[in-house]
Amino acid sequence: MAKIKVLRIITRLNIGGPARQAVLLNSELAKENFDCVLITGSLSEAEGDMSYIAAESSVKPVMIPAIGRELSIWNDLVSFCRIYSIIKKEKPHIVHTHMAKAGTVGRIAAKAAGAPVIIHTFHGHVFHSYFSEQKTRFFIGIEKILARFTDKIITVSERQKKEIKDYLSISDDGKIALIPLGFDLDKFITDKDCTA
Repeated sequence: MAKIKVLRIITRLNIGGPARQAVLLNSELAKENFDCVLITGSLSEAEGDMSYIAAESSVKPVMIPAIGRELSIWNDLVSFCRIYSIIKKEKPHIVHTHMAKAGTVGRIAAKAAGAPVIIHTFHGHVFHSYFSEQKTRFFIGIEKILARFTDKIITVSERQKKEIKDYLSISDDGKIALIPLGFDLDKFITDKDCTA
């Protein structure tokens, strides 16, 4: 049986749950009937680097330095062209994006390149309390457009699922899936009494 190819795109491997989840998905699915490719961008100067977990998991990300957190028309265009080119070359069955920048540029590139299935995981959102009302409306407008051609939107909590559904005016219950983060926390338990 032919392997299912998944091209996963994350904005950056900075310290936090999204980096760990993207790497674990690649490494664990690779043990099954999946061929996984991970694309990542660059960190900003103030961020801690978590790329070591990729090395520990034998995941070798494709680095596109132009993908970064900051808005930059030039870098976003470079990122789009590079991702588009990789999708055309790799011909993945699924493109799965994580975080806002990778979710925006990656999903547009996936749609343009004709990817059969496009999935996006929200690890948070900026739909309130981050930016001015005008910027917030702008980001919500972009996400509403992206949601139209995203086959499945994944949220990591029930509250986030409700917020995404409400902010993006998604009426199709099948469009959003709730998948809580499933990290193995056993290595953090040191007291044998806690495991009973």
